[in-house]
Amino acid sequence: MLLLLPQFIASLALVVFLSSLYGVARAHLRTTRAQTLLGLSFGIVAMLQMSAPLELMEGVILDMRNVPIALAGAFLGWRGALLCLSMAVMTRISIGGAGMISGVAGMMVSCTAGYLWSRATLTVQKRSLRQFAVLGLAVSSHMLTAILLPWEACIAFFSGAALPMMALNLASIPLAAAFFERERMHMISEAQRATDDPFDEVSGLARLGHFRREAMALARSDSNGRIAGLMAVEIHGARALKRELGAATYAQLLGAIRLRLAPFLLPDMPPAALAEDGRLILPLEFRQVAERDDVETQMRRILSDMAYQMENAAILRVGFTLRAFPAPTVQDLEQVLDDIALCRPITAEPEEVGPKTPRTKRRGRGTSLPPARRNVRHDRLFAAANVLLATKDS
Repeated sequence: MLLLLPQFIASLALVVFLSSLYGVARAHLRTTRAQTLLGLSFGIVAMLQMSAPLELMEGVILDMRNVPIALAGAFLGWRGALLCLSMAVMTRISIGGAGMISGVAGMMVSCTAGYLWSRATLTVQKRSLRQFAVLGLAVSSHMLTAILLPWEACIAFFSGAALPMMALNLASIPLAAAFFERERMHMISEAQRATDDPFDEVSGLARLGHFRREAMALARSDSNGRIAGLMAVEIHGARALKRELGAATYAQLLGAIRLRLAPFLLPDMPPAALAEDGRLILPLEFRQVAERDDVETQMRRILSDMAYQMENAAILRVGFTLRAFPAPTVQDLEQVLDDIALCRPITAEPEEVGPKTPRTKRRGRGTSLPPARRNVRHDRLFAAANVLLATKDS
């Protein structure tokens, strides 16, 4: 056990680093990207654990690689766990030796035990120390794969190394899992606070859930259907622009856009909202829907005629696309809001900021030809050009 103590200490240090990376990645990256990044990180740590093992006999090595593998199964989801396991398995196969089959089987058992523990405790509000101890016991079952070792190595393992390794598992895995659980609970509380706050604290835009509740309540409370449609304001190259400016500066830009759109909102209307796909959503009353051409022209001018003053005196010009979604009935409004919430395409009549194009003739009930698909690469180039112009003007 004393021979494995340096690996135990190094494993805990690496796990503390991974727990910090876990919190940062899950907070700032989408789920798939976060799982991929974390799976690679956990796999690298498992490979490092095998770089300086304790050799029980020729071809039979002992190390703490199963700790990051089990934690990957418990906290990363199937993508991250599978990536981590694949990297660890390929490394162990490359090392070779008489214990290769047993080692690969043990890693598979550890990862599976962690994943099954995660599924079993998924509905628990906050996992306890007892549940972490259960995880440590479940992962320790990987030692049963020692029966795949040659007979002499199997006897040597169970007589001298099994109990120390089990003790290290029961000491390291619950402690490491507690670090990850703390990060997980922090993310849950942050997400809960964001949900409870109906407005974004930087841009001042309403969250789409709050906007939906207010819009539907207003539509149902008025027999005339106070809200007769919605206007979506799409920023050209929004993702590239956000990446170039940074999240904080981009939120400030959204706040400036919100203030320019304020004159188009009546006092009793819900505030402008930000959809998941980055579009700004505004409610329209009957008069605004009936005079949609004039409203779009005025909105286009107020959005694009003047540049936006950003930090460090930078001047930024932004392109927009306006899309009006008529919703004469409560059912129509609910359907449009569902489509916006789920980021589903809605056939509407686009109005590009810039030279006005002739409107497409409607066909059927309340629908029109879908707008032409914009080139994503052009959007990114457009956003990058905006940032370069802002830097030049400053």
